Amino acid sequence: MTARAFFRPVSPKMLFCGWLLLTGLLCLGQKNNNFITLYHGTEAHPIEILRGTRPPYLRLDAVLTSLQLATPILSERTLILNVSQRECRINLDTQDAYYARIKAPFAIQEREGAVFVQALHLTRVLTDLMGVQVIYDRSSKSMHVPLQQDMVATIRTLRRGGQFQISILFNQAVNPPKVEQLQRALLVKIPHSPILFEKENFIANEAVLAMEPFHNLPDGSTELLFKIGPDVTKYEVAPFISKDPRTLITLSGHFRPEVETTADIQHEIQGGIRRIVIDPGHGGIDVGATGPTGLLEKDVVLDLSKRLAEKLKEAGDFEIKLTREEDIFLSLKTRTAIANHFKADLFISVHVNAVRIANARGSETYYLSMDGESNASVDSHNREFGEEEKEQANGEPDPLSDDLTLMLWDMAQTKHTEDSFRLAKHIQDQLNSLAGIRSRGVKQAPLKVLKGALMPAILFEAAFISNPSEERKLRSDSFKNDLATAVTEAVLLYDQDVRARAQKPSESEPFPMNDVVEDQTP
Repeated sequence: MTARAFFRPVSPKMLFCGWLLLTGLLCLGQKNNNFITLYHGTEAHPIEILRGTRPPYLRLDAVLTSLQLATPILSERTLILNVSQRECRINLDTQDAYYARIKAPFAIQEREGAVFVQALHLTRVLTDLMGVQVIYDRSSKSMHVPLQQDMVATIRTLRRGGQFQISILFNQAVNPPKVEQLQRALLVKIPHSPILFEKENFIANEAVLAMEPFHNLPDGSTELLFKIGPDVTKYEVAPFISKDPRTLITLSGHFRPEVETTADIQHEIQGGIRRIVIDPGHGGIDVGATGPTGLLEKDVVLDLSKRLAEKLKEAGDFEIKLTREEDIFLSLKTRTAIANHFKADLFISVHVNAVRIANARGSETYYLSMDGESNASVDSHNREFGEEEKEQANGEPDPLSDDLTLMLWDMAQTKHTEDSFRLAKHIQDQLNSLAGIRSRGVKQAPLKVLKGALMPAILFEAAFISNPSEERKLRSDSFKNDLATAVTEAVLLYDQDVRARAQKPSESEPFPMNDVVEDQTP
């Protein structure tokens, strides 16, 4: 086209046709902007969205219908979803989703009786509940949901005498997986994809340090990489039986014996504390509370727990174990199971607090309430317990549901109630005097993370991440060092207390558990 042709006069008829075409395109574009496409496998479904939202808010009932999921039940401002036999409760007021011990953000907007959900929050929750990787693609304005996985593999770790085992149990027939060693790791290649892994009973130990799955490989397989410890000297794979599709790997090596060592016996004679498990709360997809500027509880408590571990190692002859040393998710049962397996003398769960009152400040320490009642006003959204924590609907009974098991554990934990309180009191005193943080008192609450622990167990909230001032402190290395120093000093004082009572049991008096005055003000 020449410059002359470009500037050629346009007739009124051409202008009118152009106007009609432009108007039609604008209307079409505006209409398309009110929908995205949801692909369930290869099937495409239009999903209504709220105009002007970014990321978009998708109409929830349309998404569930497209995925052939049941209509949610509304009960007192709570939506109850059932996805893959898992229950998810959505609080429409707090805009949080609760499922499988996870609290996840779930931003919603309500329009004329319909609920619209923020796309990124919806993809995360559906990914967790359906066991498939749900993806929202901004460029194409589409959501992709793979077809439901049919194969489920349950992964367990256990100890048998002086050996450790990895068990991978499949819910249906599968060709035998291949196991090979890659330096200090074992690679299990499963000729099937996709697979949903149930990892509730995978507990890291001195033989199996970690596990990482790799899904949807180009050859149609799935791989599991198990990182093995330095004390493992060999492994054996049991014959694969098609009628009972299970891969069983036995690890041998120079492991700490289960029987009491000389140090254990000496420890029992002298009393005192030797093994301590530190539990950094939350982790992985469970971020915990979030501060005003975006600081995450899971990151703060992991950093603080590592500092505490180092200071305890420097201060005394303690063996320290962290339930997690990286950003991973652990169930509540797994955390206490690690402590029990380690035969810990103390279990310390590390958290930070959060409430809607911005000026709430200070620290508080909890020990377990045996009767399920609490003498503190505990916000369930900031705890890893409550009705939102439903057992996974996989048909497996809760190990603590058996009457005899529950009675025996109840007797064992009752034995440690006073010691848990003593430790909690020392921690509160030292946080106040050494870290200079306001004490909100020692409190009782039915915290699930403390249930199942066969030793004195406490949970302390170091500060309020929801308070802008204390959030700034939690970013400070010096403040976190002060917190770690205070808790270390508290453990040393408690250790002295235990030793003194062990040497003169007849002279020891009950600790004044009712003398603590709780500060209930913000």
